[in-house]
Amino acid sequence: MAPFLIARKPKFAVSDAVRLKLGKISAATIDRLPRKEKARRRVKGTSGTKPAKGHIKSLVPVMSHFECAQQGAGLWQIDLVQHDGGCPSGEFCFTLTITEVKYCWTIHYPPKNKAFRWVYAALAHALTVLPLPVRVFHSDNGSEFINHALQLWCQQQGIKLARSRSNRKMTTVSSSGKIMRPSGKSSATGASRTRKASPPCKPCIPHMTAC
Repeated sequence: MAPFLIARKPKFAVSDAVRLKLGKISAATIDRLPRKEKARRRVKGTSGTKPAKGHIKSLVPVMSHFECAQQGAGLWQIDLVQHDGGCPSGEFCFTLTITEVKYCWTIHYPPKNKAFRWVYAALAHALTVLPLPVRVFHSDNGSEFINHALQLWCQQQGIKLARSRSNRKMTTVSSSGKIMRPSGKSSATGASRTRKASPPCKPCIPHMTAC
């Protein structure tokens, strides 16, 4: 379990008494002792969802998870995640995920930020490449989805725009068919932040998966 205890040229200066204790320590104790230090160093996620205003939310119907499951093919859940590494200042990456609930077909887009032009560009492109019909877009209560511009565009496309209940975690279906319950926080662990100048605007390049 601890190869450095029997190494010929140990990298750590360990006394015989400590070496003896380390040789007898259990795996559970090893996990328990640094628990407080691990908790102190853990990167905490930040919530990037800004709730839409009440007057526009009242125009978008609420659809629960069970109602989504009863819709059949054509209901797509959309979610936007920011990868800020625990610090929401500066430039960082975003991921817009569009998942069909019944067949779990998923497509990912890397929008530049939460502005409507990028969300619109991704959704408009998705309509041209998705292999299944799009009848409903179901999102959380974030202002990047619940706004007059997107509602009008959905009406023009003949698509129903629905949202989850306020202060509730939106249930989504992963590409592997598993039910996922996002925490409403950004992906902090393992996501690197960028501080470089923003590159010239380029069209979103989608990544598609299917179960």
